[in-house]
Amino acid sequence: MRNAGQKITGSPRTASRERRRTPGSWAAKGRSMPRQAWSALSARTKKIYQKLQHRYGPRYTQVMLGTAFFTFFVPVPGTVLLALALVVAIAEVHRAISSKGGISKQRVTEGTPAVRERPITTTGEIDAYFNQ
Repeated sequence: MRNAGQKITGSPRTASRERRRTPGSWAAKGRSMPRQAWSALSARTKKIYQKLQHRYGPRYTQVMLGTAFFTFFVPVPGTVLLALALVVAIAEVHRAISSKGGISKQRVTEGTPAVRERPITTTGEIDAYFNQ
């Protein structure tokens, strides 16, 4: 009900919008919760992706995400974990070999810890290495 001296401004829609914008109302807090949750989830996902990319590089990170996506739809329980564990194991082995300078001929033939001047990177070098 309206008081006799009260002036009506705007439509009922405008009044309800202004009530919704009230910062301390429980409705405004409830509406902002999904946005806050989405922002927190998005920030956490970006941080995890950057950590993976820093540790394994962009290619292995993309392979991990692709593996997780495709195995998610396989109806066998645990396939996501098994597939990701396989990719991570390969990435860790690759990382360990790369940090030691790659595989040298002396290390393979004699079993001694030799370090190459540079790691084997191209398929031509790999073929030449194994055909010697």
